[in-house]
Order: sequence, then C-alpha cells, then structure tokens
Amino acid sequence: MSPYKEEFDPPIVKVPAERVSFPDICPVCTSEATDRVRVVAYPDKKGYLRPGWNPGHTPSARRRLGLPTPETRTFLVPVCEAHYYTGDADWRLKTICVLANGISFSLLLFAWLNFANALTNGSAIQFWILGAGLFFTATILAIPFAFGMNKLQKSLRIVGFDSAAQNVWIQMKNDEYREGFVKENAMNAELVSWVKRA
Repeated sequence: MSPYKEEFDPPIVKVPAERVSFPDICPVCTSEATDRVRVVAYPDKKGYLRPGWNPGHTPSARRRLGLPTPETRTFLVPVCEAHYYTGDADWRLKTICVLANGISFSLLLFAWLNFANALTNGSAIQFWILGAGLFFTATILAIPFAFGMNKLQKSLRIVGFDSAAQNVWIQMKNDEYREGFVKENAMNAELVSWVKRA
C-alpha cells in the first residue's frame, strides 16, 4: 500500500509520547479537572476494520500463533467529574442493545410470518404486529447511541504515532484546550496540519 497524505483542519498536535503532559482542565468543557481517565493507544501500524479479523485479537490466539502481546501506550488525561469515563457502563449498554436487537429481530420475523398468514387467509391484521415493527425500529435507532463515541472520545482523539512510535499525534476539538496543551508542552509540542501514513 502506498503512503498517503492525511490533512487536518484545525491542526493536530505532535508531541513526544514519553514526555506528553496534559493540562489540568477537562478536554470537553475546559472546566477544572477533578479526576483522570486512562486513554490507551496501540502504536502498531496494522489496523483491521473489525478486531475479530486480527489473528492476534485474543490472548489465546496470540499464544496459539506465537504472537507477542501488542505494545500499548497509556495516557492519563485529566477530566472533570461530568466527563469522567470508565467504559463499564458502555459495555452494559452495548450488551443490552445487542440482546434487544436479537429479540426484536426474532419478534419481527414472527410478526412478518403472522402478517403474511393474515393476508393469505383474509383475516384481520393484529395490532401486536405493528408494535413488533416499532420495537424493531427503536432498537435499530438505538445502535448509534450505544456504539457511538462518547464526548471525551469526540473531543480528544489519538490519531496515531510516527514511524518509530516516538511521537504521538493528538487531535483536539476544543481550541482553548489545544492552546493549553501546547503551553503545557511548550518545549516539545508542534502543530501539524498533515501527516503521511503508510
């Protein structure tokens, strides 16, 4: 795959991964930070559309194939109490959404068969069939809410690492936070408007 140029507007910040320091304000609302959230990044070059396609996605597969544990970089990002995020609630919401989608699809299939039977026999269509369709629609509309990014992930994103994984590229939506971040890392930070990816 040939390298391509990716442009950013507003520019992203390039800073050494070992010396990165985040300001003591929340990246979402710029209020005073009261807690810290772990942001984990993987500096490896290879990306997969689905984690399951990665042959070394699970620890058991890595052991079986003799693959090393992927290198990770963890950054502690100060956040306010309103935007503190652990991820536990997300997994519960995602699990409930997947279960509700499975149940609603099964119910919709049964409703469709009853609807076809009612049309074939010339009998009245039952109201629960409409309810099954509405329930299925509601569960489908809940997918982006359950699997979408939270406010912290939208406002602060690790774009990637340079080829030697020495520098990290961080995209920040909030201009005030970006200015504070550059001041905090004045000796090492650099604003970058484009990166070349392999």
